Order: sequence, then C-alpha cells, then structure tokens
Amino acid sequence: MESTHRLEKQILPIAISVSLVNWTLRSMFGPFDVGVLILTVVFTCVIFAAYNFAQKHERIKVLLFFGFSFLYLIACQVAVSARYMDWVVFLVAVYGFASTVYYFTIIRYRVAIVFLTGLIPFLTHSARTAKGITVHFLIYLLLFFLLYFERTRKKRAEAQGCNISINKWYCISMSVFLAVIFVISLVVPKPSVIPRLAYVNAVIEQVVQPLGGGAAQQNLFQSINSNLYNPLSLKKQSQLDSMTAPLSDRILFEVAAEEPLYLRIQSWDKYENNVWKVGNKELQEYKPVSGFYNDGIKYNVFVNLVKKAKEEGIVLPLPADASEIWNYNSTPQARKKATIINVNNFSTRLIPVPIGVIDVYSEYENSENIYMNKSGSCNIGKDDTPKNWQSYDVEYMTQRIPKSSFEHKLIEVLDRTTAESLLDMNTYKKNNGEPLDISYDNLNVLYWAAEDLKNVYENYTELPQNISDRIYNLAQRITEGKESPYEKALAIEQYFHNSGYVYDLDPPRLPRGAEAVDYFLFESKKGFCIHYASAMVILARACGLPARYSEGYVADEFDSGTGRFIVRDKDAHAFPEVYIPGYGWMVFEPTVSVREQDAISQFFSKVKSVLTSFRETVVNFVEIMPPWVRIMFIPFFLFSLMFWIWFLRKMYVHSWKKRMLKLESDKAVDRILLKIIKLLNVVNLNRNLHETPLQYGQRIYKESGIDILGFVEVFNKSKYAKIKPSVEDVKLGISLYGDTVIYVKGRLKWFNLLKYFWFV
Repeated sequence: MESTHRLEKQILPIAISVSLVNWTLRSMFGPFDVGVLILTVVFTCVIFAAYNFAQKHERIKVLLFFGFSFLYLIACQVAVSARYMDWVVFLVAVYGFASTVYYFTIIRYRVAIVFLTGLIPFLTHSARTAKGITVHFLIYLLLFFLLYFERTRKKRAEAQGCNISINKWYCISMSVFLAVIFVISLVVPKPSVIPRLAYVNAVIEQVVQPLGGGAAQQNLFQSINSNLYNPLSLKKQSQLDSMTAPLSDRILFEVAAEEPLYLRIQSWDKYENNVWKVGNKELQEYKPVSGFYNDGIKYNVFVNLVKKAKEEGIVLPLPADASEIWNYNSTPQARKKATIINVNNFSTRLIPVPIGVIDVYSEYENSENIYMNKSGSCNIGKDDTPKNWQSYDVEYMTQRIPKSSFEHKLIEVLDRTTAESLLDMNTYKKNNGEPLDISYDNLNVLYWAAEDLKNVYENYTELPQNISDRIYNLAQRITEGKESPYEKALAIEQYFHNSGYVYDLDPPRLPRGAEAVDYFLFESKKGFCIHYASAMVILARACGLPARYSEGYVADEFDSGTGRFIVRDKDAHAFPEVYIPGYGWMVFEPTVSVREQDAISQFFSKVKSVLTSFRETVVNFVEIMPPWVRIMFIPFFLFSLMFWIWFLRKMYVHSWKKRMLKLESDKAVDRILLKIIKLLNVVNLNRNLHETPLQYGQRIYKESGIDILGFVEVFNKSKYAKIKPSVEDVKLGISLYGDTVIYVKGRLKWFNLLKYFWFV
C-alpha cells in the first residue's frame, strides 16, 4: 500500500512520462485516442508502483527490478505472438519512458536528462510528419517547467533546512510564467526547415521484423504511417484533409532507366467528401499484364494508320487548323526498359511501374503471376497479401515525345470527336470505295482503343454534387480559347505555376465542413502534391476532360556511382493523369517546385515561361521554312540580337543615372568620379598612386582634352571641406561621364570595343 501511496507525491513525473508516451504514439500512429491515454496512465502507474516497491526493499531491489522487467518482457512477447504489433510499440514506449523518468526524477534527480529524453518524441515527430508545434509538445514543455520549479523550490528548502510552503503568490507567478511560455510557443514563427530523423522507419522495421515476421512488419508499416502520405500502404482510399508529407531520406528503390520516371502505385476514379476512392470496381479487377500490351502501343499504331491514310489520299476528319502538322518530322513513341530494385527487401501489395507499361517480368518471379488492372496498378498475384520481391524489369512506352514531332502535334489537335472518327474503320476508305489495308493485329489494337476511349469518358468525368460553381467558372476561365484536351490540360497545369500558389508541407488546417479542393484553390493556396494533383483533376473534369488522381513516386535523383535513379521515402508523389483521346493517359505536373514564391520569383517564373513558349514557337516556325527563307533570316536575327543588347544597355545607363540623382549628392559625386576613372583605365589613362585628384584631372585634360577639372574641384570640396554638392553638380558629373564614354569608344579597336561593350 505504501508503494501506491507514494504515487500521490509522484504525480508530476508520472504526468511527464505519460505526455512523452502519448506524444510519441501520436507521431507514429496518428490521431489522439482517449483509450490509449487511459491505458498509458494505468501502465505508467503500475511501473512506478513496482519501482517504489523495489526501492522499499533495499537489499533485493536490483533482483526485484530484473524480475519485474522479465515479467514485462513476457507480456511483450505474448503481444508479438498474437501479432499485436501496435501493442508491442505501446508497451516498449511506456516501459522506456516510465523507467527513464522514474530514475532521473526519483532516484537520481537530473532535470537535464529529463529534458533530453523529450528529444526522442520530438525527433520522431519531426521525422514522420511536417507539422509544427503541437499540443503534445506544449503539454510536455509546461510539465517540464513545473518539474524544474518544484526541483528549485525543494533545493532551496534543503539549503535553508526548512519547509517552504506553497503560497498563492508562488502559484500565481508560476502560472503567469507558464502562460507566457505557452503563448510564445504558439505565436512565434517556426523555422521553415523541420529537423528530420532519417531512417526512423527502417529502425522500427529492423527491430520488429525478427519478432513478428514479414506480415507483422507490413501491418506495422501500415499502421504507423496511417497519418502519412504513403503510396505503398494498404489503403483503399486516399483522404486529403488528414495527410502529412513524408520527410525521411530512407532509400526504397533503385531504378535502372534511361530517363527520370513517374512510378505509379495506384489511382482512383471517384472523388467524394474529400476522399479519393474506388467508384467502378471493374477498374480494380486484375488481369495478366500481357493483356495491356495493346494499350501501350496503341498510339504508334494510331499514328501509322493516320499517316498511311494521308499517303493514300484519304480525307481525314481533322480540325481545320491541323493542316500544318504534316510539315513536322515523325518521331515514333520509343519503347524502353527499366529495372526496379527493392533495396530494403520489404513486402508490398503493389509494385511501382512507369506510365505506359507493356510488359513486366522478373527472374525471381513467374511472369504469368504478375497482374495489372485498368487503373494502372501492378500486383504480384490477384490477392491483397503483401509479398516480398527483389527486382523486376518493366518495358514501357516513353512519355517523352519531342514537341516538334508529328506525333506531338497530332496530340495537340486531337479531341474526342476527332479521335472517335479516326478510330472508326469506316473513315479509312479510298476514293474508289475500297477499305484501307490494315492488318488484323492493328485492327484489334484500334478496336480496343475505341472501347477504351468510351469507357474512360464513362468512368473519369464524374464530379460530386457539392463542387461549387466557382470551380466550374475557374475551369472555364482557365481554358477559355483552348480547343483540344491537351491545350486545356496544359493551361490548367500552368495556372498553378503562374497564380501565386505555394508549396507547403504544413498547409493550413481544413476548416470543419469545408470542401478540400475548393478551400485549396480559393482560400489557402498552400499545400503539397496531393492538393495540387486533386485540384487539377477536379478542374480538368469540370471542363469535360477525363482525369484521374494517381499516387506513386518520382525517380529523378540520379546516382552517378551506380548509374541508377534513387527513390526515397520523401519522393512519394501524387500526380494527375489526363486522358488525351487517341493517345491515352498523360501525366501533368501542377505541383509548384518551391516552398515559397515571392512576387519577384513569380515575375521571373512568368518571364521564363513566356520566353520558353516564344523559343518553341520560333523553332517550330523555322523548322517548316524552306532553306532559302532560313538564310534570309540570319541577318534579321543578328540585327535583332544587336538591337536587344543596345536596348538593354540603354536601360542600364538610364537606371544608373536615376540612381545617382536619388542618391545623396556627396555619395553620388564620389561614385561618378570613380566610374569615370575606371572608364579611362580602359584606354590606359590610369591614375598614378602619387597623384592627387586635381593633378590627375590636369593630366587627363592635357592628354585627352576631357575637362574634368571642374568636377574634381566639386569632389575635393565635398570630400575634404564637407561642402555638400548640389543637384546641378551631380548632373554635371553624369554629363561628363557621357563625354568620357564617347572619347573611350573612339579610342578602342573593334575587338576591345566588343570586350568592353557593356562597360562603355
């Protein structure tokens, strides 16, 4: 009984231990649970009572400690045997924190060690989430200061040899101090870079895997990451308002490929109540991967058919403005291969594959056992059981089609009506009424392409009823004047990059009852990939485009040592796929690439976008010109280049003059004279070390005829007599600088003139 009575005096250490456990579990498992809190309090009190009992028996306290620890270990082993891996983590956390806090607050009072113990949940929290200061952190902070105050009070009492009572002024002052700490923690801006504990997942899995096996490992991997955006988790849906971006640097895969890749894990067709979910279950039905070969090669077959029909003189139902596409050279969609290697050798239900898959095989797995579904997910087997795999090879059709190719220009003009007509075999009849000769295999490819086009519009254009009118209005405004689905999708993608949206791993909390996409588009304008991808899919559907939300990884970090791309936890990515009629699914990238964009950054981003678009237009225009016209453009290009250089220099000089007039007159005179001296150095009229400014001015007048003596006198009066120059004196210096430029230009040869062009 005495052991339990002592708990009344140990409330503060118990509270600190409970707060540390709950903070850790919250970071690992997700939302706060009252039941877990109650269990934590009970188990912590039991551990403290057991240690109090051991402390009472001085001679055998070590034996009692080991005995209690052994019983506790048996309880953990029972949980492991029952595959309750969540309980294992819970029991270990309670035991570890309770034992540490008890020892350093009851046996050896070390407040600093207690504070350092708080770094464990802090680093776990920082590694696994992107959230800033949380309530759990604030509670721990307040309890720690209470512990520190109590320790200080007791030390003072021991030093004075008496008991110091706790009066109301002590309580008031302590409460005010804690309140100030609490408020400061909430309102002070947090650092934009959050500390990260890399490989925290790997550490947990390495500890648990030997205990519970592969299935237990995967269950733990799923439960721990329930509040993280994790494409590999066993989830049937993806919720927008409760996801946190992963920050771990742990390497998941290595990819041997010729190009950076989007690796798709899974995608969803239905959006409802801020959740992406499965709408049509037929899209999730798995079939052998060989059945998707035709879907991968269909665009090449489609292009060849269109070109062959053109050669045979068949009039094709293309838009009126599509006549120029025939002037571009053809670059067929290339077939490529990638090898995905499972670095950590963990088990997953789905395996990542590039967009445009036509075959998947592995030397470690029977290729007939690899399946895919119409949503683009690839699985080893048909069931949902996680499986261990080492590596596999993927053959796919690259999505990188040159923009100046016939294939890309055709994509830019295709719409649903045009694609349906071009996939109708009745379109391909010669002038004499005979059908165009098409092989059986190609007919089969085109037939299923037509069926796919119809199914896509049935499954990937639906929007929930609670989508606001302003989303529809925004979609129409963005795509106004755009004709083809590709142009509309590209306009939506660029909208996010040019409209002040910010990449933020810790976006504002979604208000209760708010629609997530609507709030992101019009209110917060802050988020990470899941928000951008969802918003683009909704906007695309709002203007009639089939689109789907996909999750996976981006393989773009190249390791020159291994010659492979590295995929880490933090490379998890959500991206939109828009269906281009006749072509198929195409990935777009609306997610902005920087955390913060100020007005200047946005301006230069827009300038870069305009210049890139202009360059592509010029290149495409030049490519379709006859050779003799290109030759005529050479002098025009040189003249334009010289004009822009001259114009930019004029703007620079004008800006410099305005700066000098706005500057304090004494500083302006000093800088103008220095600039004149530097300019004269170009023609070897350097100022000697022994010369005063006046002597230098006299020599310049004798050797060049430039009269800078009057301006030198203004400089001397300003520098040594502290007589402030007038605005007219500054204007005199600017005029004198212009005369110096004319003189220097006349003395320079052509080579040196080009060398010092900007300076003079």
